[in-house]
Amino acid sequence: MDAVSARALIDALIQREVSLIWQVGGVKRVLDPKMAVPDRVLVLLYATPGAVDVNELRRWTEYKNPSRFREEVLQTLHEATLIITTRCWASRPFRRSVSGRWRRDYSPSS
Repeated sequence: MDAVSARALIDALIQREVSLIWQVGGVKRVLDPKMAVPDRVLVLLYATPGAVDVNELRRWTEYKNPSRFREEVLQTLHEATLIITTRCWASRPFRRSVSGRWRRDYSPSS
């Protein structure tokens, strides 16, 4: 098994519980309605092992315009090296930088 495959397997086994996300079946929602869309994308990618389809990610964020989502949200995050947009992965440097940031109990009033 090569290093990339091994890393993907480890990521799939690690479950990142983020109390900021509500999930039922295959649908995920960020519970903070005031959170900016780029931050929602990062939270959702952080909490999801492996890659996420761009269209599914757009549905989770409830962003209406697919082309603007790709050009304005995803491309900006990609240029900041926070995600890899071939299939939307949270980049390794990003994951390291937020290792405990969203794991804490989240309260919208705080």
